[in-house]
Amino acid sequence: MREISLYGLGGQGIVTLTNILAEAAFRAGQKVQAFPLFGPERTGAPVTGFLRLDQKPIIIRQQITKPDIVIIIDDRLLTAHRSYVKLDPAKSRLLINSRQDKKMLSTLLGVPVKLIQICQPPADLGQAANLFVAGTIIKTYGLANLNNLRLAIRQQLADKTPAVIEKNLQAARLGYETPTT
Repeated sequence: MREISLYGLGGQGIVTLTNILAEAAFRAGQKVQAFPLFGPERTGAPVTGFLRLDQKPIIIRQQITKPDIVIIIDDRLLTAHRSYVKLDPAKSRLLINSRQDKKMLSTLLGVPVKLIQICQPPADLGQAANLFVAGTIIKTYGLANLNNLRLAIRQQLADKTPAVIEKNLQAARLGYETPTT
């Protein structure tokens, strides 16, 4: 079983991102479990998404405290809400949306540099940056393929305009095609 925790701030689409990744992994044939954790529902408050993936049914029903993979889509969490981010320094692999240096992130988080991958969505993506991260995640960790991700995006964003859906599809493809550092 793989356990993944996703961290961001309210309004950045962590819950949507978690649900899209779960749907994409499900379409790839995995059993999935996805759920959010957040306090006050307000813009800028810390939000966590949890995702479990396995080939067999998942019976655990609790928060993930020592994830295999940690996704941080806003590196401001590392200063303002550092204690909020839960990881296992010995094993958690990290994907961080950041412009910071890996060495600095390694020191700040107390994890080896080799466990850190950095992605950097282009600034002009705006609200679609979380889908750039989704593309990066499925490519980096092999959770699903790009077609599964596209189908999941279309399903999860079905109530949005065609233009919004298309922008998110493009962001996911760009994230999938852009190498991490």
